[in-house]
Amino acid sequence: MEHHILIEFLTLVAFAYLAFFKSYLTEKGRSTAMKEDLDKVTREVEGIRHEFLREHEYLKTELQRILNIEVSYRDEERNALIQFYSMNSEWLFSILEVNFGNYNRNNLDALISIRNNISTFFAKTGIAKSKIELLVDDKDVVSLAQKLHTATLTFHHWTDARFFELQHNSESHKSLTERFLIIIKNFDANRELAQEMVTEEQRLIEESKELFADYMANRNFEYFKVKPIESEFAELVKKYLKN
Repeated sequence: MEHHILIEFLTLVAFAYLAFFKSYLTEKGRSTAMKEDLDKVTREVEGIRHEFLREHEYLKTELQRILNIEVSYRDEERNALIQFYSMNSEWLFSILEVNFGNYNRNNLDALISIRNNISTFFAKTGIAKSKIELLVDDKDVVSLAQKLHTATLTFHHWTDARFFELQHNSESHKSLTERFLIIIKNFDANRELAQEMVTEEQRLIEESKELFADYMANRNFEYFKVKPIESEFAELVKKYLKN
């Protein structure tokens, strides 16, 4: 009887142990699974965070690159406008500073040099205008730059035509003087020719005076055809660069 009771007791203990062990294993399995799930979620969150940081850095770098390009382009545009205006102003000034009455047969080379110097501004200003046409999107600014360039070129042509007439007059006068110095050595034999040359010299002197009078009377009138366009362009560019 006692033996039977002992067996039942041991059986009960065994069942209790197995039930406890099963519960322990189940709970441990749940804990392990939960820990594994948590580790997985943590890894996924970290992966998303790293991906976000990577994308953020890329976007920040790309934005900075775009901003740098925009700033660089804006600087190029600004420089093109300033360069054109400055070059066109130099072109006008180089014309206006010419003292028409200072040139004659005695400094003919200086007159030729000044004409050539003024002509260089045509090419330089034309290149500067082309940069505006390439870089500036504002149609009004581009159109006004073209209009200013055309007006300045027209003024240049008008003045250069007078300079060329003066150059031709001075060349004729110089040639006449050189011939006169030759024939004067035998004045008696060339008296009639000498008289004709004196008359021609007087004609050249009068022609030179007329050229000077015409230039001085009309230069400002021709220049003031350009000035309003120059002022309008300057004001438009100031507003454009502030935007």
